[in-house]
Amino acid sequence: MREEPIIIPNELLFREVEAAISRGETVTIPFNGRSMEPLLKKGQNTITLSPLEREVRVGDVVLFRYHGTWILHRIDRLEGQQVTLQGDNCVSKENVLRGDIVALLTAVNYKNGSSIPTSSELWVAMSARAVRRNKCRNWLLRLAGKKSRRILAPIYFFLLYLLMWAPMGFMGLPLNSFVFHLRVDHLLHMLLCVPCSWMLMDYVSQQKRWLWLPALGLCLLTECGQLLLPYRGFDITDMVADSVGVFLGWGIMMGVRKYLRSRA
Repeated sequence: MREEPIIIPNELLFREVEAAISRGETVTIPFNGRSMEPLLKKGQNTITLSPLEREVRVGDVVLFRYHGTWILHRIDRLEGQQVTLQGDNCVSKENVLRGDIVALLTAVNYKNGSSIPTSSELWVAMSARAVRRNKCRNWLLRLAGKKSRRILAPIYFFLLYLLMWAPMGFMGLPLNSFVFHLRVDHLLHMLLCVPCSWMLMDYVSQQKRWLWLPALGLCLLTECGQLLLPYRGFDITDMVADSVGVFLGWGIMMGVRKYLRSRA
């Protein structure tokens, strides 16, 4: 008869872990969660936790108490007794006291039987890459966030109409030259329209899958407006380039939103 696995509540498990650490013992437990990906993955790694036999440093991965639970994250900043931590796959950070740190991660173990000590050069290099990846991702998320959009949207639409309606001949730009077999002016039109859906996100319907429609209408309106300007010309290929830019930007926006929901 097959035995059912015993499920231990997290609170009971980590109380036992903390008790073992306080006795000076080393503990190995399965890793659970996604906050430390890609270095640590649920179901693929076990982690070895050891008592704090030295002062913790920035970059150490530690187990700590936080609002009645236990979390394994990396130390981001140390200021006296204040410790700021962040997961390698997280946006938010936790602020605790040094006394809330329970144990130090000293090894990561894999299903194939291999193990990487956290004191090794390999782990240090892997950690550095993970931290850089997370900082880059979080910077992009802040840039794509509502607060940034509120600031950037007026600037974007001002520049869009300025470039679409202003006389361009005096600038001497080589708009008739080609890059990757595309005319520079068509490429410029396409690139200008890529952010349009994103910039309209806070001002139009909550149905994001239809954002391409007002974005497309707005960009095409700028082209039609050139019919009234004696110093600008109307070209159907510019409208095609605008449409390609709108759909490209909308597709990127929807893909990013889907990715972020899957990681939540």
